[in-house]
Amino acid sequence: MNKEEANFFYTDLIEYLKLNNLNWIAEQVEEQIALGHIETKKLNVPKKNSYDSNEIYYSFIDEDSIKELPQSKNKKSNAIFVVSTPYSEHEKLKLLIDSIEIGVAKLSEIINTTLEFFHREVQQSQLLFEPEADIKESYEITFDEATNAYINSRKLIPLFNELRKEL
Repeated sequence: MNKEEANFFYTDLIEYLKLNNLNWIAEQVEEQIALGHIETKKLNVPKKNSYDSNEIYYSFIDEDSIKELPQSKNKKSNAIFVVSTPYSEHEKLKLLIDSIEIGVAKLSEIINTTLEFFHREVQQSQLLFEPEADIKESYEITFDEATNAYINSRKLIPLFNELRKEL
């Protein structure tokens, strides 16, 4: 899959999530992508006379800013910088696929397991979620609904795995 195809699938999946009340997954993925890969890099930077040559300086800069750091040939010291590098189109799509799998398939599995427990232990076949805020409506899920959602979400796993192979 080339980067244009990866971008197409990423954009299409984001729109699908937003149209199907799963914006929270899309928003969290977009936030992570905006941050980029966070990593540390050790760089040689000009040494200041007042600093110990072994002292490590911390700063948060992006990859492009590193290239702009003045480099002295004679007086250098080690510095560790926290840098942010952008995600590639393939990495964005993989992050989104992983997030959908966790947010849909794994969450469905947790709900199903919880309801199985209540159904088995206390003969309760439904769960009622009542938010503390008076504005929102309560949400009820039955054992049958949870089982069906779990079965359907399991069908997504092979599709996710196939998409990952294409990356």
